[in-house]
Amino acid sequence: MQKGRLLSWIGLVGAVVLLLAINILSTVTFRQYRLDLTEDKLYTLSDGTRNIINSVEEPIHLTLYYSKGLASGAPSLRSHAQRVQEMLEEFSDRAGDKITLEVVDPAPFSEEEDEAVLNGLQGVPMTQAGDNFFLGLVGRNAIDQVQTIPFFDPQKDQFLEYDVAELVYNLSHPERKVLGVMSSLPFLGNVDAFDVLKSEAEREPPWIMATQLQQLFDVRKVETTATEIDDDIDVLMVIHPKDLSDQTLYAIDQFVLNGGRAMVFIDELSEMDRPPFDENNPYNSLWANRTSDLEPLLSTWGLSMEEEVVASDMKGAMRIPTRDESGRQQVVQYLPWFVSTKDTMNDKDVITAGLESVMVASAGILHKIDNTDLDITPLMTTSEESWRVPMNLVQFGPQPQNILDEFKASGEKFMIAARVSGIAKSAYPDGPPTEEGAEPTEEQMQKHVQKSDKPINVLVVSDSDILADDFWVQKQNMFGRQVIIPMAENFSFVANAAENFSGNSDLISVRSRGGFMRPFERVQELAKNAESKYREQVTELESKLKETEDRISEMQTQKEDAQSLVLSPEQQAEIEKFREERVRIRKELRKVQAELREDIEALNTRLKFINIGLIPLVVALIAVVLGLIRINRRRV
Repeated sequence: MQKGRLLSWIGLVGAVVLLLAINILSTVTFRQYRLDLTEDKLYTLSDGTRNIINSVEEPIHLTLYYSKGLASGAPSLRSHAQRVQEMLEEFSDRAGDKITLEVVDPAPFSEEEDEAVLNGLQGVPMTQAGDNFFLGLVGRNAIDQVQTIPFFDPQKDQFLEYDVAELVYNLSHPERKVLGVMSSLPFLGNVDAFDVLKSEAEREPPWIMATQLQQLFDVRKVETTATEIDDDIDVLMVIHPKDLSDQTLYAIDQFVLNGGRAMVFIDELSEMDRPPFDENNPYNSLWANRTSDLEPLLSTWGLSMEEEVVASDMKGAMRIPTRDESGRQQVVQYLPWFVSTKDTMNDKDVITAGLESVMVASAGILHKIDNTDLDITPLMTTSEESWRVPMNLVQFGPQPQNILDEFKASGEKFMIAARVSGIAKSAYPDGPPTEEGAEPTEEQMQKHVQKSDKPINVLVVSDSDILADDFWVQKQNMFGRQVIIPMAENFSFVANAAENFSGNSDLISVRSRGGFMRPFERVQELAKNAESKYREQVTELESKLKETEDRISEMQTQKEDAQSLVLSPEQQAEIEKFREERVRIRKELRKVQAELREDIEALNTRLKFINIGLIPLVVALIAVVLGLIRINRRRV
C-alpha cells in the first residue's frame, strides 16, 4: 500500500516536472509561433509590413526607451507599453539579424534618460517629483541615420504598426523623396535670381507651406505646360490646375496609371487666384474664372464636383470683420470659411487621424460617382450644419450677412477631401491627344497605358486655399525676425499625405488597425442607463427646488408690512415641506446609486469568474469524471 502511494507521489512530481519542462521548451523553441485569436488580428503583421521587413537589406538597430518602473502604477499604460514592445519584437523576430531590438529603462536622472532626451524623445511627467515617463523609439541604419518616434501615444494605438513600419521603411530607403509641384498659383513663389526685370513688388516669396515641405522633401517645380512627368518624382502635387492643355492632363493621367502618386487640390472658387487689375476694365477681375476641376481625370477617378456652389458650415464658421449697411464695423460669421474639426475628419486614416483642425475656404463639394469601381474614402467633410452657397454670394467678395440671412441647414455632410484607390482606366481611351485631331503614332500607342497594373493612389481636395498662408498661419515680427504661428493644422494634413504617398505601395497598404482596448460594453451600457436614471432624479430635485423658491418669492411679494425679510409661517411651512421632499429624493438617489454599484459588481464578479475560474473548474470537472470512470472500471 505504502509502495503504491510512493509511486503515486513520484508520478505526480514527475507530471509537474514534465509540465514545467514542456512549458520552458515551448517558450524557447516555439516563440516565433503564435495563435492570434483577436477580432482584428492585432498581433498579426499585415502583408504590407511583412514585405517592408523582407525588403530590409542593411541592418537596422531599434532602441525602445520604456520607463517600466514608472508604468507600474498605471495599468492601462503598462498594457499599452507591453503591446508596443511585443509589436517591436514581432518586427525583430521576422527580420532575423536585419532588425535588432534593445529595450532601455531610462531611470530618472540617469545617462539613459539624457540619451532619450538628446534623441528627441518626449517624456511625460508621471510623479509629483517630476519624473518623466518615456515610451519612444530610436532607429538607426547602417550609415547612422536616425529616425525617431518621440512617444507612442495610446490614443493612436490603431496606427502603431503603421508608425513602426514607416520608420523601418525610411531607414531602409534613406534617399530623399522627390515632390513635384505643378501649380497655377504662386505656391513656390516667383522669385528668380536671373529675372532682373521684375520689380521688388512683383516678386513673391514661396508660401510657408512650400518652405516647410522643402525641409522634408526634394521639392521640384513641374511646369503647367509639361507634356511628361519625370519618372523620379515620387509624389506629384497638382494645385489649382486651371486651363491645362490636353497634353498636360494626359501626362498626369499616365503618371498616375504608371504607379505615380498624386495629391490634387482643385477648387470651385480659389480665393488666392487673383487676376491682375485692369484699369481700363475693372470688372474683368471680378468676372474672371477662378475654377479648376481637372476634368476629365476627376470623373475617371470616380469623383465629381458640384458647379456654381461652394460649401459652408455654420458649426465651424470663421468670424471676420465687416461693415453693416450703415457703415458700422462689426464681426460676423462667414460660413464659406470654416474649420474642419476632428469630428468631421476620418480618424481611421493615417492622413487625418489625430488632426484637430484644418482651415478651409470656399471649398467645392465632391461626390462619388455611382458607377465607379474605385474605392473612395472620405477624409474630410463639413458638419451637418452645412449649406450650398450660390456663387453669386461669394464671387464678388464676402457677403456674410446675406449668406447668414439665406442659410438653411442641409443636414448633409459635404465631402471636401477623399482618398482614391483601386485599379483605374485612362481618361484617354483612344490614346494620347494630338494637335488638330491627328491620329497618335504607333510609338505613342505603344507607350500608352490603358489601365493601371496596380491600385492607384490619389488624394483629391476640393480647396486650393487650404495651402495659402492667409488661412492657416499668422505672421508676427519679433525683435526684427518673422515668427510663424500656425492657427490650424493645414501643414500637418498636407505633410501626412505627402509622407504617406511617398512610401511604397506596401507602406500605403498598412492602414489603421482595430483598437487594442476592448472595453466591457455591457458594463458601460449598465452604467449609462443608471446614470441616465440618476440624472432624471437630479433634474426632478432641481425642478422642485426652483418651484419652491418661486413659491417663496411669490409669498414674499404679497407681504404688505415692512418686515419683508422675515419669513411668514406659510413660507416656513413651505421650506420645511421642501426639505422633507429633498430628503426623500436624496434617499431615492442613494438607493439608485447603490443599485448601480450592486449591478456592476455582480457583472464584474461574473466576468472575473468566467475569465479566471471557469477553465480550472472545467479541468477539475473533467478530472473528476475521469476519476469516476477509472474507479468504475476497477470495480468491474
